[in-house]
Amino acid sequence: MKKYSADELFKIAYSHLQKKEFVKSAHLFEKLLKDYPDNLSVLRNISHAYAFSGAYQKAEESIKKIIKIKPDEPFAYQFLASVLKNQDKITEMIKIVDEGLEKNLINKKWEFQKKLLSPLIARDKKEIDDYRKKIEKGLDEIISSDIKLDYDNDQVISPPLFELTYTDKDNLEINKKIVKALKKIYQPLNHKISINHQLNDKIKIGFISEFFTDHTIGKLFKNLIFSLDLKFFDIVIYHSNKTKKGEIIPTLLSYCFKV
Repeated sequence: MKKYSADELFKIAYSHLQKKEFVKSAHLFEKLLKDYPDNLSVLRNISHAYAFSGAYQKAEESIKKIIKIKPDEPFAYQFLASVLKNQDKITEMIKIVDEGLEKNLINKKWEFQKKLLSPLIARDKKEIDDYRKKIEKGLDEIISSDIKLDYDNDQVISPPLFELTYTDKDNLEINKKIVKALKKIYQPLNHKISINHQLNDKIKIGFISEFFTDHTIGKLFKNLIFSLDLKFFDIVIYHSNKTKKGEIIPTLLSYCFKV
């Protein structure tokens, strides 16, 4: 078997990372870590390989090691916060966010993001109620503030829509408040959009997602959308300028209206 130098092994591991072969990449970077346990380049890359492969605990350990070696590492705090969120470690995540904000090493959007956190799997109904109260309070603070964020400048706040869905609560009013809060901080959301088509008696239905592409969302909703009879429905697809190119989105957009 051919033996590789450290530089060669790094290049191969990084190549796997670029190809989104995250498990293979992590495996090779692990070999490098045995000889270079404090190498920041290796730690940075392996933390991404772990995170993208779903090995969040290992990613967390790698990022914490990076911060220990280099306390002012750019983006480390928000990366760690995201990895903790993926593990439902909300309390620890908030501590990391506060530490990053105090040291001015984390995006200011996290000051608001931390107010809108909810675990995906709550321990009990009391925890659900407690987080809902915190979220509503956070939304009220956002609505009453004068802050403006830039959607296209790494300042996107993720509302807890997905997490709130998996409870036995009625989310209508809190969802209305989420929309109001997001429209307050992201001014482009207030732009009026007109769809030029003739008025008729058809049922109007819209589908909204950033993932109407070669993604699980696009694959699941594609057949649902195509099953709607255009004799009875006017269909509008709303997608983001961040929607990645793929085979699904052009097909959807050719089938109905788009925004």
